[in-house]
Amino acid sequence: MKLKWTLLLGALLPFALSAMEIEAETGTVSGKTEVFANAEASGGKTVYFRTETRGIPKPTPADTPSLVLKAKLEKDANYQISAVVYTPNTSSDSVYMAVDDGKLTDRHFGFPKKGVKIKLIQSKLTAGEHLIKFWAREPNLQIDKIVIEEVK
Repeated sequence: MKLKWTLLLGALLPFALSAMEIEAETGTVSGKTEVFANAEASGGKTVYFRTETRGIPKPTPADTPSLVLKAKLEKDANYQISAVVYTPNTSSDSVYMAVDDGKLTDRHFGFPKKGVKIKLIQSKLTAGEHLIKFWAREPNLQIDKIVIEEVK
């Protein structure tokens, strides 16, 4: 029996080690975006977007509601970036996002979510530091954390 558990753990361990979680509250927030106490969230906090971004966001103005997270990747690979989100309704369920200075995309999460992990993008990224940027399309969205997983 011990051998079976060792083989199972050995098979699952590489997958488990390839995921990285970054708490949203460790990022840089601007505009009407704030770190918010949420007892249900990992670490007890989320980043709460109080207002939406009017139109396509411009990454430079300080008053633009935004969240910027840093991720340091160990190798060149394809990665899936997901976010654990809290959305009160379908009028508060979407973000604009970009990785580094890449293409800005909008992501909609759908029906109200409570701590649900949503896939955002899949992209080939190089080893080193990357910036993952979010702007709220709508008010009242909360981001708990992002999860970055290598995709084979």
